[in-house]
Amino acid sequence: MDINRNIDLLGSTRIEGGSTSITHQSSALEVGYVFKGENVAHGPFAGIELNKLEVEGYVEGSLTSTAMRYDSFDRESNMSSVGYQFSGEFGKFKPFIRAAWVNENNNDQTTVRGGTAAFVNSFSLGGYIPSNESYIDVNLGASLNFSEGFDGFISYRGRTTNDKQSNDTVNVGIRKTF
Repeated sequence: MDINRNIDLLGSTRIEGGSTSITHQSSALEVGYVFKGENVAHGPFAGIELNKLEVEGYVEGSLTSTAMRYDSFDRESNMSSVGYQFSGEFGKFKPFIRAAWVNENNNDQTTVRGGTAAFVNSFSLGGYIPSNESYIDVNLGASLNFSEGFDGFISYRGRTTNDKQSNDTVNVGIRKTF
């Protein structure tokens, strides 16, 4: 990832730049059981998700007073979830809902150490703080079949009971299969 900064020094602009790389590894496992009826399916599920994020060190190329450097850092996340799901098929209308209790099991704050590239002094900044509270993740929506191979859909996904993180998503779309 290339980063360029323009620093306004009132009479001139200084440009600093550098590059770093980011690696994100993720794995998830979910198991569940589905009870099937004529037009509905529902059942419990449980899952785990493991994430590891690594950010390589970053140094801007010049030795000016505005050039910065940051040490490498990483973040690990381990989440577990337990929930219930429902889906239906009522003619051309297909609603669904999934609700899960999610718990972040590794909620240490990420700390980043940095400083100016020209000097050895450094500082540390507290970065991302994951919530130490569990939350409810809700995903609900529906699709509607307009004709053979042509569907429309809408869905909402959000988190509740978590005062540190807000995550709301709405998806709307159409799908044409050939």
